[in-house]
Amino acid sequence: MLGVPGMLEAAREVHGFLMAHGRSEDGGWVVKMGEAGGCVDPERDLYDQAFVILALAWWARASGETAPITEARRTLAEIDELFARPDGRGYLSRLPDQGEALQNPHMHLLEALLALHAVDPEGPASARITRLRALFDEVLLDAETGTLGERFDMNWAPRPDDAIEPGHHYEWFWLLHMAERAGFGTAEPAATHLWDFAERHGVLPGSALIHDGLDRSGARLSAAHRSWPQTERLKALAVRAEISGRPETEAISAALEALWRHYIAPATPGGWVDHIGADLQPKVEYVPASTLYHLFLAYAELRRCATALGLTAHEEGLPA
Repeated sequence: MLGVPGMLEAAREVHGFLMAHGRSEDGGWVVKMGEAGGCVDPERDLYDQAFVILALAWWARASGETAPITEARRTLAEIDELFARPDGRGYLSRLPDQGEALQNPHMHLLEALLALHAVDPEGPASARITRLRALFDEVLLDAETGTLGERFDMNWAPRPDDAIEPGHHYEWFWLLHMAERAGFGTAEPAATHLWDFAERHGVLPGSALIHDGLDRSGARLSAAHRSWPQTERLKALAVRAEISGRPETEAISAALEALWRHYIAPATPGGWVDHIGADLQPKVEYVPASTLYHLFLAYAELRRCATALGLTAHEEGLPA
């Protein structure tokens, strides 16, 4: 949809593979497929169901086909049937149940449902979006500390060993504003609480690198830095610029430079570094495919917001 040659056909192939091999015989979508097809891990995860809906919604938008919307509706009905908690407060995170409630899959389900609502405004996404927004206000956000929990017990009480992830603060900042634009809730003041905590405690002094984990007081629990939080801060910066009408050129440029220097430039061409340590050297050798989602969406959001502000790509610090 950004006009990159060959991407629509590539997406068509991926969609076809998913439809051929991803479904579980028991409903929903499996955790892992084999490279040549077939099921590798038959368990089902809410996180994966959310991303299937996100993919189907965007494929419907890009292709103009209606079948993906039908499949997304079916998947949402299966989530309600298979993952819904008896108390109605969110969903189980995995089948079989792991005995804990997780923030992250609910966040991505909200993102997916907003995408589905955009292409199917009269469909079933709206009521679920409203419930997920309420879940954020009621249990995910700790209003006293301005922090977002990650792991909870089955009563939605925060686990004592929980770690706060600044990257998810930035991601929710962006998501709350996307929900508000779609007519679901008000982003503020919660979004700014998340932003302020992450900016105050989550950024390595003298750099634009984001820490992996903090406690609720802001004390650092990890001196390492995953790649994806860097992209989520870029998305948040882009939306802040769009809302205020003032380009965040200096901050965006610094964040892009850090992303390039530490995660893109040192990697094999076409790849990326996923994780660096306190010494700013790579900690792992594998390249998670999931990082591409974060990289692409950050780039797309920066370009979208630059356009909204009437800027050229160069003025926003982006490659043309």
